[in-house]
Amino acid sequence: MKITEFLLASALTVLFCSCQGEKGERGDTGPTGNANVAYYSLTVNKSGFNLYGSSNVYGEAAPSSLPLINGDQAALVYIWMDPVDSYFEWVQQPFSHYFNSGNAFNEFFHGVDQGRLWLYIRNSSGGAPYSNMNSGTLSYKVFILQSTLLQQMDNDGVTASRFEEVLAYFDRQGIIVEAH
Repeated sequence: MKITEFLLASALTVLFCSCQGEKGERGDTGPTGNANVAYYSLTVNKSGFNLYGSSNVYGEAAPSSLPLINGDQAALVYIWMDPVDSYFEWVQQPFSHYFNSGNAFNEFFHGVDQGRLWLYIRNSSGGAPYSNMNSGTLSYKVFILQSTLLQQMDNDGVTASRFEEVLAYFDRQGIIVEAH
């Protein structure tokens, strides 16, 4: 008898606990918020790039004015190239820039080490990326944004390699870009 009472009590408990009420109404849409997009313009001296061993890679840490990048953020990095196919433009990294003659090219890329953004250049011939690494500057534009926003941009068909398209997307979405 005790087993029957136990089974009946268990069945009733499962029955009452598994019932759900009607679905409630959807709440109001909240205000458009800031997706926490920070925007930085950087000018880096070529003389600050250091050669790293036998890898033929020259690297430079981004200026300290750029905050550390945490695990749920991404960096979109663009470099000013002049000229690329006879016109000037912001080009997203990674990017390979071929010279006017021959097969040599400079590869521009970046990485994050312990939250710090690093900028890199490698020449395909194994030499210095520029004939004079002691003078001149390179200009960069960097967006730091939540990785989820980067995924949403991809879902929305935004071509992140086009600097102007990224800016237009932020504007259309009402995303406030904080310039630093």
